[in-house]
Amino acid sequence: MSGEDYIIGIDEAGRGSLAGPVFVGIIKAPANFDFGQFQHLDDSKKMTETRRVVIFEQLKELTNTVRNIQHTAVYAGAKTIDTVGINSAIQQAINRGLRRLMPDPKAALVYLDGGLRAPKRFSKQKTVIGGDGEVSAISLASVLAKVARDNYMKAVSEQYLDFNFTQHKGYGTPAHREALTLHGATDIHRQSFLSKILEK
Repeated sequence: MSGEDYIIGIDEAGRGSLAGPVFVGIIKAPANFDFGQFQHLDDSKKMTETRRVVIFEQLKELTNTVRNIQHTAVYAGAKTIDTVGINSAIQQAINRGLRRLMPDPKAALVYLDGGLRAPKRFSKQKTVIGGDGEVSAISLASVLAKVARDNYMKAVSEQYLDFNFTQHKGYGTPAHREALTLHGATDIHRQSFLSKILEK
């Protein structure tokens, strides 16, 4: 894989959540971009919330001042996930995000975490198991996706006071499961994820 002008990192956040959307973070940077300027960059799940937010704000500032680095966070909501399934929902978000950044497929080297894939027109792509801790472009995308999703869940938490989404972000914690038992599902819950829980 050589001759590319820039690299793209892609990761998602919220795949296993019971409520809220799944977010896909996409980073587009020059091939020689120095990711070392993001101190302590790692898999977002291994970082503190404070560190993730610092890197997220640094990324936004760089995007505003350095035109050759771009990013986008795209989401697919609960209804889409229930309709097409989580994998297809993530793929749709990846496709929308790439269209938004408009990279030239022939000039891009795309790194994706886990089982994610870019459209076939991106002939130079590499899926890396555990890539969010191994490839800096994926790590940065994972931070982008995680912080963007956390911010979303904190914002909607005010509409669903019985669920305290600010604390668990929609994941299946004991407190969240108890709230589901007491109050039932909301319109941002993934019905396809809840059948076993609500049957109890």
